Amino acid sequence: MKQNSSPVAIVTGGARGIGKAIVRRLACQGASVVLVDNNNVEGNITSAEMQAEGLDVKFFSADVGKTADVRLAVKWVEKEYSRI
Repeated sequence: MKQNSSPVAIVTGGARGIGKAIVRRLACQGASVVLVDNNNVEGNITSAEMQAEGLDVKFFSADVGKTADVRLAVKWVEKEYSRI
């Protein structure tokens, strides 16, 4: 579990395009960001790229069209960071 006071954000559709830009912007401003996307390949690539840049970005695979997936994502973020 990460223990600090930086903001924690969840960005859905964060693997590509506008979502990816939002992930980068938030992380560059000091937030811990969890990008949630149903594209495992792009999600892992994007999070790895940003981690290599020293940004606190993690990937969680989920389909936000499914309530159960959203609940799992939120639960994981709360466990990992103790807040959102």
